[in-house]
Amino acid sequence: MLEIETPAGIKSGNEPDLWVLGGVSSIYLGAPKVVYGKVNPPPPDYDTSKPKLIMDGLDLLNPDREYNGPQTVYTTEINNTGLQVKSLGEDGGFLVTDNMGRQIEYGTTLDSRIVTQPEGKARE
Repeated sequence: MLEIETPAGIKSGNEPDLWVLGGVSSIYLGAPKVVYGKVNPPPPDYDTSKPKLIMDGLDLLNPDREYNGPQTVYTTEINNTGLQVKSLGEDGGFLVTDNMGRQIEYGTTLDSRIVTQPEGKARE
């Protein structure tokens, strides 16, 4: 068992027993929901009944073009790292670029995707 030691609380001495050990980064289709608001208005064709893209637990937003379309560029709601997620077309995967210019590819090869059966559509 992997134990992570944490310091006791300052006033009460309570020691937190919560921690998360992260795994592999991924982009996947999440449940349909409204992920836009007054600050980030949705694009005109936004459909609240379709599954939405999520990257590592953060909703991907696109106020400019068709959601889940080819060559669409997404960002996260709070984007203080300059993260850009570009769709490479249907079943083409994604290219993620951070503010330092580092790029990571997601789902660009057949062995990097989780697909649904029998449709064979990429789910993650």
